[in-house]
Amino acid sequence: MTLTDVGGSKKALSEVVGEDGKAVVVFLATSGDPIVGDYANQWAGMSNILQNAGVAGPVFISVGDSLKLKKFLKVNPKISKEFSFVDDSPEFDAYTNAGFGKIGDRDPSKDFKMKAPKLSGKEWWTYARNVIGVSPVQKGGGFPTGVLRLGGTFVIDDEQVLYAWSDSVPGDVPELQAVFKAMGVNFEM
Repeated sequence: MTLTDVGGSKKALSEVVGEDGKAVVVFLATSGDPIVGDYANQWAGMSNILQNAGVAGPVFISVGDSLKLKKFLKVNPKISKEFSFVDDSPEFDAYTNAGFGKIGDRDPSKDFKMKAPKLSGKEWWTYARNVIGVSPVQKGGGFPTGVLRLGGTFVIDDEQVLYAWSDSVPGDVPELQAVFKAMGVNFEM
């Protein structure tokens, strides 16, 4: 799986997470959604806990290009650029290969309740000012199919998948404690 970093360089996911050990990989539904940004920031706040447990990441992957990623990271300064990438392939190959679909492909679970992100007035204003700059809008017009992409969360250990979650709609994300449990890391929120 080849990804693009904030500087425009291509990297394989295996280069980012290393050949051995565990990693948390979060495919963001779309970086323009404040609910998705809130989820990414929650994970960014867990990076020290992951590091202390010997787990790489969180590695963030979004759709778009390196310029949109740069803008997203500016708007979300808690998120490490070292572990942030985009799938800039025309057909979003990384998302397709991971098995993620698009909004409307399936119904959300009956238990899913959409929650507004916990943003201050200033953070909402920042979102409103930057949503177009971070959203995966295609060059040359046409409907921006990148905004329809759904994401998910994985815990991987070498070639083994310890945990897999596929969002049914943006914001349908796993509880962090469930992901930590899959890693074998004790953590209370």
